[in-house]
Amino acid sequence: MTINYTSLLLLVSSIVLSTTSFAQKLPHYSQYMMQQSIINPAAMGANKFMTGALLYKNQWTGMKGAPRIVNLDFTMPLTKQNYYNNNGTTSYIGINIVDDRIGVNVSDVLTASYAFRMQLVNNASLTFGLGAAIGVQKNRYSLIETSDPNDPMFGWDTPTLIMPNARAGVYYNTPKFYVGFAIPNLFTNYAKQTTGSFKSATMYNFRSSHYVLHAGTVLDLADNIKFTPSILVKAVGGAPIQADLNAQFLFNRKFGIGASFRTQKILIGLLNYRINDNISIGYAMNYDFTLLSKFSKGSHEILLQFRQSNDKSDWEIEDIR
Repeated sequence: MTINYTSLLLLVSSIVLSTTSFAQKLPHYSQYMMQQSIINPAAMGANKFMTGALLYKNQWTGMKGAPRIVNLDFTMPLTKQNYYNNNGTTSYIGINIVDDRIGVNVSDVLTASYAFRMQLVNNASLTFGLGAAIGVQKNRYSLIETSDPNDPMFGWDTPTLIMPNARAGVYYNTPKFYVGFAIPNLFTNYAKQTTGSFKSATMYNFRSSHYVLHAGTVLDLADNIKFTPSILVKAVGGAPIQADLNAQFLFNRKFGIGASFRTQKILIGLLNYRINDNISIGYAMNYDFTLLSKFSKGSHEILLQFRQSNDKSDWEIEDIR
């Protein structure tokens, strides 16, 4: 059997994703610091108003079957009170929808999250968050192009598999600093092959879970210039630790420019612009320094963000993102 080169990615991705953990195929987001609730449910506690974000990522542009991700995220506080000067708690709810496609694999995940924030001294707060997720996965092997159109190994599709999961996180923040820790998937989901079919299975294995640590701060360089460095560290059993080192400059609280370096030898350029008090847009371009650079034209990510804001001062805490 000979497989066309253009279908190689389709084949490899489908086989890997059907025989290994569905839960551990976590998307890489370059602009996570702009809407941190997509990686940590507790990060909802950084907002004192309703937020929404629509993110689109086209990875490895130019390669057939390359990953394409759409993420819709929405958060809302349930109680209204002074964000900084109270000794009580504030509750939040959030919805996150991810449509993730790579090769012949299609997966959709819906997550509903809840968080509560405790006000601490000196304008600091501590937030705990939990989320319940339901995922839908399907592998369409019949789309793989082979030299034999009647090849029995690739003439069928897997059934639609339903996979439950959960996530948890904690988030500490002040007006100028934040640090968070999250487990994006508490359980391991995988597709196991039975006689003539596939079935979904779920188990708990702390070694196969991803663990995410993220932190950032804001430094005032001048009246209208801020410097916002941040870091993201991911760890999972059996794989090297991955880190994103990010640095952005914010001008007049309106235009941002910066760069990130991912330890997988990826350089990322970042741009964002605040259209008005409620809407901002961001763009990220990834350049891969590995062998993939010979076959792709980089990765592109667009983020459209909405924040309910009645006062420009509402954005003050958002300057660190």
